[in-house]
Amino acid sequence: PKNMNVYLNSGVQSTRGFHVDTYTEKLKVFVYLTDCMDLSNGPYTFVKKSHRTSSFSILNKYISSALPNRTEAPVVPLNNIIPVLAPKGSLVISDQSGIHRGFPQSPEGKRAVAVLSFH
Repeated sequence: PKNMNVYLNSGVQSTRGFHVDTYTEKLKVFVYLTDCMDLSNGPYTFVKKSHRTSSFSILNKYISSALPNRTEAPVVPLNNIIPVLAPKGSLVISDQSGIHRGFPQSPEGKRAVAVLSFH
C-alpha cells in the first residue's frame, strides 16, 4: 500500500458528495473496524459500473471541468447507488476511478474504518 489512514467518524452529516479520486487506475481497501450495518453509520457508498466509460462519466467529466475540483460527479444513476453495509472485520476493495462517497451519518451514527491506498 502507498498509505494507510484510520477514520473514526461520529455523527458526520456533511460529507463530500459523489466524486472519483482519479480518472486512472487506483484501488483502495477498506476494513470496517466497527459494524456498519445500516445507513445511519455512514457506509462507504459506490455507484455500480461507474468505473467504466459511460454517458454519466463523460457528462461528469464535462461538468466538473468547470469546477474547482475536477473529480466531482454531480450526476449519478440513482438505481446504481450501492451502500456497502457489512459487519466489522469486512474488507471492501474499490476502484477509485468509480463514483463513490461516504454516506452521511445520523447524529448518533458511528463508524471506524481503516483505508489502504494502492497505485
